[in-house]
Amino acid sequence: MKKITAKDIKFGMIVFIDSRSKFSIMSRAVRMLQNNGIHPDSFFIPNHCGIIVEENEDINKIKMAHASLRGLVIEPIKPWIISKTTNILVKKYKKRFTPTKKRHMIVWVEKRLGMDYDYLSFLPMIGLYFVAKAIKNPILRRILRKLPNPLDSEKRLICSELIWRVWMSIWRVLVWTGINTGYISPRDIMKSKYFKVVGRYFNYTYPKKRKNGGK
Repeated sequence: MKKITAKDIKFGMIVFIDSRSKFSIMSRAVRMLQNNGIHPDSFFIPNHCGIIVEENEDINKIKMAHASLRGLVIEPIKPWIISKTTNILVKKYKKRFTPTKKRHMIVWVEKRLGMDYDYLSFLPMIGLYFVAKAIKNPILRRILRKLPNPLDSEKRLICSELIWRVWMSIWRVLVWTGINTGYISPRDIMKSKYFKVVGRYFNYTYPKKRKNGGK
């Protein structure tokens, strides 16, 4: 797969981030939730995602909008580009962003800057993380993830929910058609048929998968 450069990254593209820092319990929990309670040690699964809103010839100065723990913000992708424990995958929407669509997205995002991160919505997800970790049956794990999220709110956002709502507003397209939006994950967005791979920027080397279930 092609290693992306600043010239490859355009407005409206989606950045999927797999941060392997040992200090982020939340990142690990998100990855496990997306992989039926098993941590994906040897392959890419994003724990975060955002939307490119500002291009630049310097890749470190390219900016994306994302629902961070500090709320909805626009900031450079530099921290993830330079991190030795982070890998990035970039995808683009199958349709071209016209000037009108660009303005619509910018206005939509700017109106919601500072919107709180949905910590409450994440609490049931953390609970599912521990339950899924204990349950060995993969079918039960999938059923658990489809339960309604009682603390989900339209007044707060998680990163993947941001992308889902932006695309609903601008394109009237459901990039994910799961049972409820309270559990939309970065992987759900990444696997959507509406997005195509542009390239990747990998700094972290995944350990090789061990045979016979060794740890």
